[in-house]
Amino acid sequence: MAATPEKQLMAKVCGFIQMFLLAFVIAGETICKALGIQTPEFVKTLQSNPWLYGFMVFFLGNNIQSSLNTTGAFEIFIDDHLVYSKLATGKMPNMNEVLAIFQENGMEFK
Repeated sequence: MAATPEKQLMAKVCGFIQMFLLAFVIAGETICKALGIQTPEFVKTLQSNPWLYGFMVFFLGNNIQSSLNTTGAFEIFIDDHLVYSKLATGKMPNMNEVLAIFQENGMEFK
């Protein structure tokens, strides 16, 4: 099951913002000079400590994108038949429950 189209779009927008910010962390003053504009304070701040802000933008952006694309689904299919769905039950099965599901469907474990 995939995330909703709205969340997928928001994740893509977040990715574009992340790349935009990383570009300004790496080459902000150069970009501003090429565009013929004065370097904004936030760009100077980003470039004051590029390692810190670069890692922060990278990890925070990836975390946000990941959370937007997460559905919370955990499903077990046997022969294209859904035998367990976390979305339907509202809970994650423990190992004993997973083993029981497989055994109920004819699988043996030794």
